[in-house]
Amino acid sequence: MFKNKETTKEYQKNYQKKYYLEHKEQAQVYQRKYRLEHKNVAQEYQKRYQLKHKEQKQAYQKKYRLRREEERKEYYLEHKEEIEERRKKILLEHEEKRKKYCLEHKEEIKERYKKYRLENKERIKQRRLDALKDWVEYLSKETNCEICGKKIFLNSSNREDSIRFDHKHENYAIKHGPTDWLRRHPMTTKNQKIWRSCDFGFLCNKCNWHLPTQNRKEWVKKAIEYVYNP
Repeated sequence: MFKNKETTKEYQKNYQKKYYLEHKEQAQVYQRKYRLEHKNVAQEYQKRYQLKHKEQKQAYQKKYRLRREEERKEYYLEHKEEIEERRKKILLEHEEKRKKYCLEHKEEIKERYKKYRLENKERIKQRRLDALKDWVEYLSKETNCEICGKKIFLNSSNREDSIRFDHKHENYAIKHGPTDWLRRHPMTTKNQKIWRSCDFGFLCNKCNWHLPTQNRKEWVKKAIEYVYNP
C-alpha cells in the first residue's frame, strides 16, 4: 500500500490513536472488568514474587543505605563549615520568630497552657512520675549525705531522708529545683549530658538547708574560724 516504511508506521500510529479514542469507554470498562476478575491472581503473583526476591531486595536496600550513608558523610565533611553556618542561621531565625510570637501572643499562650494543665492534670502528673521513675533507675536510688553521712533516698516521701541536689557552683545549666527538672524532662541522651555537666552534690535536707550556694567558701571559712577560735 505504502512504499515508504515511515509513512506506513505513521498511518498505523494514527489509526491506533483514532481507534482508541473511538473505543475509549469500552476499553476502560474492559480493563476494569479484567482487573476485578484477575485480582486474586495478581495478588498471588505479587506475593510469590516478593517471597522469591525477598533476600535480594533486602541485600539491595542494605547496600543502598550504606552507599547513601557514605555519600552523606563525604558531603558533610566537604561542606561542614557551610552546613554548620546554615544550621546556626536557621536556629537563630527560628528562635527570633519564636520570641516574637511569644511576645505578641503572651496572654493567649498563658491561657492555652492554663487550660491544658487543667484538662490534663492527671496525665501531666503521671508523665512526671514516669519520667522520675526512669531517672531513679539511672541515678543512685540510695546514697549517703556527703557532709554528715546520713542515709538518703531519691524520690522519698519523707522530706528528712530525701536527696537534696546541691548546687556546688552558681553557673549551672539547671539553675533551680533539680528534682523538679527531673520530673519535667524525660531521660534522653541530651538530658543525661545536661545533668552530668551540673555535677550536683548529694546532701540531706538539714545540711542542704544550712549550706548557702552563694559565697559558700567564705561562709565555711568564717564558720571554721568561729568554731576553732571562740
